[in-house]
Amino acid sequence: MKIKNLVLEQVHLKHILVLIFSWLITRILVSFIFDFSESYTSGDSVYYFEVARNILASGTHIDDSGNLFIRAPLYSFFVASILFIKDSQPLFFVIQSLLFLIIPVSIYLYLKKFNTNAALLCSFLVCISPFDALYNGLVLSETLVTVFLCTGSIMFLSKRWLLSGILLGAAALTRNIYLLLPFLFLFIALFTKTNKKSLLVFLTGFLLVISPWVIRNSLEKEGGFFVSDGGIFWLTLFAGTYVTSYKDDIMPIYNPSYVPRVIFEKHNLDVTEEEFKEKFLNAKENQEFFREKTLKYMKEKPVDLIFTWIKRAPHMWLGTRTDLVNWTIERETSLWYSIKTFFYLLNLMFLSFSLLGFYACLKSHRYSLFLITPIIYNALIYIPFYNIETRFSQPIYPLLLIFSGFGMIYIYQKYKGRETI
Repeated sequence: MKIKNLVLEQVHLKHILVLIFSWLITRILVSFIFDFSESYTSGDSVYYFEVARNILASGTHIDDSGNLFIRAPLYSFFVASILFIKDSQPLFFVIQSLLFLIIPVSIYLYLKKFNTNAALLCSFLVCISPFDALYNGLVLSETLVTVFLCTGSIMFLSKRWLLSGILLGAAALTRNIYLLLPFLFLFIALFTKTNKKSLLVFLTGFLLVISPWVIRNSLEKEGGFFVSDGGIFWLTLFAGTYVTSYKDDIMPIYNPSYVPRVIFEKHNLDVTEEEFKEKFLNAKENQEFFREKTLKYMKEKPVDLIFTWIKRAPHMWLGTRTDLVNWTIERETSLWYSIKTFFYLLNLMFLSFSLLGFYACLKSHRYSLFLITPIIYNALIYIPFYNIETRFSQPIYPLLLIFSGFGMIYIYQKYKGRETI
């Protein structure tokens, strides 16, 4: 028995070394293909740098306009901790990549108890995913929330209740849209044989993490329960009533002369284009305007709204997942088109296999319940909002890759005529 255990330990160690090697090679290749320098100081990254520098300067979570709370705070503090060491894009890439490595290792350590080969394949897919490697080079909260969300879910499966609650609480403090996910875990667990005291420990860990932020926001003059969206909640819901593609995206910050006609076609707005742009740019002061227009449209045209949501939904999943970063390869060359096509097809392949993996796991009643939960939650929670970027589905991508691995195993075992997973 001791010899057998020693051999197994050696096998597991070799597998983990394979994972580390594949994780490293993938990030080296990505660093040659993509240029992170511009994305380092543009888009949402600007906000995180603003708040991080103010944290270092004054110890206060504010942006350059003096707003005390705009977004969940944890990623800004994370950025501040790196800036405290050095303001360096490669340093972000290295640190965020190292943190991401926790995910495939956690997946392997959990799945090896059931099937060593499945554990290696699923965690290997996570390591070689170029999409996650790409996000490791960006200053966006998706990288950090992916670590908390995926490892928190794996810890829940592993019955490490307190650690799972803490990690999912950290996910909510990084992206507040995941605030309700732990309660969905609890709700589902109540219908299983999960020990109720264990669930209480899980909830305690979650509440210990988020309570200070909830209390702090509730005490602010313009605060409320976990308010941290900077006053754009109703704006994003309003955008969700008409956006179906990038051509419907107003974003006057980047294109001041453009307001999509679809907005005026769908909404009876009693303002001019210039007045609307002013309201858009000052969303916090015009939340009542966007709330009124959104609720009116939902009430009067619910069928049209649902069709808009359905038409927009694929944008969050399909694509090359490379739209937020520049390439080192010259655009519109044969090589550029070839790699773009490869990324699109690779993403499509992963998604297709994951659907097959869902089926296989639901059929066998294994792994599925609490691994699928974050994926379904992520798919549903974004439906009403502006969600045409694949970045919004990126935090659960490693979990999708687990099911993608299950799908591959299912096909292989069917081909061999063996019992499937």
